Amino acid sequence: MAVVGYAAVVAALLVNSTTSPRAPEPLGTPVPALVAYLAGAGVLRLLRSGWGTRG
Repeated sequence: MAVVGYAAVVAALLVNSTTSPRAPEPLGTPVPALVAYLAGAGVLRLLRSGWGTRG
C-alpha cells in the first residue's frame, strides 16, 4: 500500500510538471494530478495512522 500511495503522489507531481503553465485549469492544477495526489496522500496518511495493522 505504501508503494501505491507513493507512486500516486509521484505520478501527480509528474503530470503537474508536464502540463503547460498557460493551460486553463479550473482548479489551478490539472484535475487528474490533483486527484492522484490526494488519493496517494490519503493512502499514506491512513498507513501512518496505523489503519489496517493487526493488534
